[in-house]
Amino acid sequence: MKEFFNDELVTITINSPMGAAIYKKKVGDVVTYKVRNNEFTAMIISKEKVLEKQAVNLYNINIL
Repeated sequence: MKEFFNDELVTITINSPMGAAIYKKKVGDVVTYKVRNNEFTAMIISKEKVLEKQAVNLYNINIL
């Protein structure tokens, strides 16, 4: 797998193709998602809850 992300914090919503693919997945899961005519595969390598407030959960998720 090719790494597309750097160390910047990127916000991904569950309404995005990537967000929908990784939602409720766990470390080690491999997901595939499509954006336009391109298909991407990502593996979740770490996941850490950084905020929990009422209806909002914010996680720090590292993918490969």
